[in-house]
Amino acid sequence: SVVSQDTQTVTFTVSQLWKGCEAKESSAVSWLAIDFISDEGELICSKASNVPCGEVETFTAACEDGLTVVDIYAYDASGTVFKSDEEVFVPLACSTTGDLEKTCHFRYMLQCQPALCSDQKVGSAVMESEKLRG
Repeated sequence: SVVSQDTQTVTFTVSQLWKGCEAKESSAVSWLAIDFISDEGELICSKASNVPCGEVETFTAACEDGLTVVDIYAYDASGTVFKSDEEVFVPLACSTTGDLEKTCHFRYMLQCQPALCSDQKVGSAVMESEKLRG
């Protein structure tokens, strides 16, 4: 989730919500790798192993043309959480191991400035409009 935004950087938190989040479950995802350009302009691939449910870490990324791209690679050795029919390319900088068929890639494009409208206000306006018509 996005923590803060300005024209130069966006700060975001990565959370693991795929495995171990049920009350009786105490398992973890084998690893997560988060790939992005840091606020200092360096390509970063931060890897966490045996990741339990919850917040993993907070990062700050550099913005270019109003956004930043964050790639998250997730792997679970059990093969019950992630499965990919396509070949997933994990950058060498991430120093990952494991069967690529049990790896998924998620790409997020984060805006560097807050949106002018919130989803809640838009939803309320639509609901009011529908009430007036019906």
